[in-house]
Amino acid sequence: GAVQSIDGDLYVESNWALPSLELNALNDIGLKIEVIGNDSLVSISANSLEQSNDIFIHYNDALVEFSFDALTTTGWWGDFISITGNPALANLDGLSSLTTVGHSLDVSYNAALSNVDGLANLSSVSGALSVRSNTSLMDIDGLSNLTTTGNYIRISENPALTNIDGLSNISEIPGSLHLTENAVLTNVDGLSSLTTVEQYLRVTDNPAMTNVDGLSSLTTVGWDLEIHTNEALCQDSVDAVIASCEVGGEV
Repeated sequence: GAVQSIDGDLYVESNWALPSLELNALNDIGLKIEVIGNDSLVSISANSLEQSNDIFIHYNDALVEFSFDALTTTGWWGDFISITGNPALANLDGLSSLTTVGHSLDVSYNAALSNVDGLANLSSVSGALSVRSNTSLMDIDGLSNLTTTGNYIRISENPALTNIDGLSNISEIPGSLHLTENAVLTNVDGLSSLTTVEQYLRVTDNPAMTNVDGLSSLTTVGWDLEIHTNEALCQDSVDAVIASCEVGGEV
């Protein structure tokens, strides 16, 4: 019969002719799932799995969709979800039930990814959140229910990203915030609820950014505050942010 439980890890790696991976009977896995470098893999489904530790879906060139429809949490602190280097993947709808990530969430180098709406139920990431180098990503509205992160937030090198309104419910970041090299990002209005960044705040190399008025609620930056190399940015807007918050390091 179909596999229902795995005590340890599941590795599916470098199977060049594998077209699909169907694990719908799997309801329990002891450790992690890694699906890496399967050049012909189009779909993954594991729709009975409610909790997992690490999930790595990396460098599957033909992957169009995956579904973990019952997955609500990665449960334990230290557990990652990493969706990286899947150039045909257009959405994250297969994570639509996910509410909690036990450590970090990384969504990077997925060239066709246009949105993260599949993360609409996500409320907590206990570690870091990284959304990086997704060339078709236009918004991060799917993060609008996210209220808690335990480390840094990095939104970087997304050349089609027009806004970060999906971060509107973040009021405090225990680590750092990095907004860098987003070519068409014009403002940070999605940070209007943000009051505290306990480590670094970096807004750099966003050539279309005209203002940082969205940081008007910011009162505290624990370490350095860096806002520079944003060619279109109005200096008065930067000065207003600096004047209104306490910075523990350099400006």
